[in-house]
Amino acid sequence: MLQLKKLAEQGDAVAQFNYASKYLGAKEYDKAYEWLKKAAAQEMEMAYGQLAHLYHEGLGVTKDYNQIGRASCRERV
Repeated sequence: MLQLKKLAEQGDAVAQFNYASKYLGAKEYDKAYEWLKKAAAQEMEMAYGQLAHLYHEGLGVTKDYNQIGRASCRERV
């Protein structure tokens, strides 16, 4: 797990997504959101879907249907 965190901190998008998934599983949505944003900023498609889910359910963020649309549109591109 320490290696995953190190890779995520170094900017590896896959590691960031996987690290976010760890937080999702632990229901630490605010931490997951931060890592998903970083992965999405690097065009990690799966991160867009997870961000859309967080916005839809209001998990760690305020429900925001505009953000869901943005995340979904990026995922389809």
